[in-house]
Amino acid sequence: MKEQLVREWIERGKHDLDAAKILLRERGYFGVVVFHIHQAIEKYLKGYLIHRVGN
Repeated sequence: MKEQLVREWIERGKHDLDAAKILLRERGYFGVVVFHIHQAIEKYLKGYLIHRVGN
């Protein structure tokens, strides 16, 4: 259960990071890119914390 939850948060973070890469490459929307990167970091951190501490 915990491992699945960690994987889900990592996948959500990956989606935000992918969106940021696309927006930067295609449109150069720097403010939106930073927002998505911030979201990705929070989701990766949440996955890490669940891994280390539990939910």
